[in-house]
Amino acid sequence: MNDLLDEQPIPIEKTIQFRLWVIGLWTFIFAIGYLFRVMHWPFNSVLRIIGAGGFMAYSLSFLIHAKPKPALIIFSGCLSILWIGIVIWGVFFNGGYPFNLQGAGIQGLTFGFLFILHLVSLYFMKKTRA
Repeated sequence: MNDLLDEQPIPIEKTIQFRLWVIGLWTFIFAIGYLFRVMHWPFNSVLRIIGAGGFMAYSLSFLIHAKPKPALIIFSGCLSILWIGIVIWGVFFNGGYPFNLQGAGIQGLTFGFLFILHLVSLYFMKKTRA
């Protein structure tokens, strides 16, 4: 019993973890949207907007709030910023590909809504764990 008393308890980290399954879910929705686009099926742009908006909201909120920034968070944040650049480039210089001005506006609204929703959920998770 004396051996058990000498051990130092390991503190449980109270940080929010970056989950790969969430990134996989948003990427899957985005990829299905592109598959629908190739097959010329309806709702391809809706799926791409929702998938990209969710991916960007999740990765950029962790890029802002994560204290140790692992390579995966930095990589996904860079992909999100790259997608924003591609959408802006498509609106102004590429003739509306991948989205025109209306699609970019809807992409921005979707990103903004999901970003605020994710930040609020991160806030409440940190508050309950503290």
